[in-house]
Amino acid sequence: MATPNGINYEQLSQAVEKTKEEFPELDKASQKEVVRHTLAREHAIPKKPVVSAPAPDKAVSDTASLPDYAANASEEARKTVNDLIALTFEKGIKKGLQEAKDRDPYIVDMYHDALIDKLTEELKQKNLL
Repeated sequence: MATPNGINYEQLSQAVEKTKEEFPELDKASQKEVVRHTLAREHAIPKKPVVSAPAPDKAVSDTASLPDYAANASEEARKTVNDLIALTFEKGIKKGLQEAKDRDPYIVDMYHDALIDKLTEELKQKNLL
């Protein structure tokens, strides 16, 4: 079922389950790491260790779900990443990744980390993860 924002959560959930089946060593990994691994397979997002971050403040807006290290980034960099996240949730994962691919590597990395966090959160809220 495609959603108005272009992300098919059911399809993503099925891909996550397939990843778990094909890579049993991920059984002990965090849900975020399994989502990261799935997107790495599906969309060539790099796999890397996930640094655990404190739970986000519920008062913070959805676009503020950037990784902790983004606090040290310029306002322009944070805005660029938030714009890429908004585009991704409006037009879909492929479009967001396509727009991000030629950006500064720091922006791309921050975008990937924020995207993984946001998708994991959305899948959990929809009881698909």
